[in-house]
Amino acid sequence: MVIAALIGGLVFAALGVLGGMTAFGRWVRGYSGYKLLDIRWAIPYVLGLLVSGSVVLGCTRTAFNDWEGLLVLALLPFGILGAVMWGFAFAMELFVRTTTPTASHIEPTYDVGDGLMVRQRYADAEAAFRQNLNADPADVNAFLRICKARQARGDIEIVLRDLNTAWRDAIDRTDSAATPPRPALLEKLKEKEYRQDRILRLTFALGDIYVERLNNNDMARKLYAATLEHLFGYPPADPLRDRLKALEKPDRLTIEEAAEESQPSRIPFPNDE
Repeated sequence: MVIAALIGGLVFAALGVLGGMTAFGRWVRGYSGYKLLDIRWAIPYVLGLLVSGSVVLGCTRTAFNDWEGLLVLALLPFGILGAVMWGFAFAMELFVRTTTPTASHIEPTYDVGDGLMVRQRYADAEAAFRQNLNADPADVNAFLRICKARQARGDIEIVLRDLNTAWRDAIDRTDSAATPPRPALLEKLKEKEYRQDRILRLTFALGDIYVERLNNNDMARKLYAATLEHLFGYPPADPLRDRLKALEKPDRLTIEEAAEESQPSRIPFPNDE
């Protein structure tokens, strides 16, 4: 009985802690994609809580006076608190999903502009990408492609100015394009995720110019360090640390290797140096 109570208590506490961490990550830190908030995983999770909790309650009746029983009872608050947190998180997730419009969103394409870039018609490509940006001011892909077209034309100073302005506005939350149109219920959470991704992608684009075009490693190092401070706890920003280490200790990792390994979404075009 005592052994069964201990095992049940440990399982119940572990499941509760897992549920609590899931709830904290989803609704406090703003991460998405947790399997425990999906109905297919929620059902076995709830069954695990019920079975382990039933074992604990059934066994500890005969072990209240033993230290093992007291240990099991000490584990119960962790499981209960985590289970309650997960329950609220699951209810909020379910409510959000059921109230979000189900209309399909068509992702923009950049075939025309990309084709013009291949043919080295950079001015025409910039005009095509600008049409995408005018249709959706929050389209960071179109903005970065415009910068790439201008960069190919030799307008490095203009590109650097535009990227720095966009990066600063995203950091300061003054850029209207950094807030995509979304349902009011999702606005705060999705805005946070979108802003983090936007800052990160602008940082990569700026870093490429500092390192590859201007050979200004000091500016790149300051940029990466500032971005990591603002995106603390955001997992996709972890590759920036590799670039920062390469700049601080070039003998361990070259700049080119760090840029190649840590860039998640480079836009390949001809004539890249």
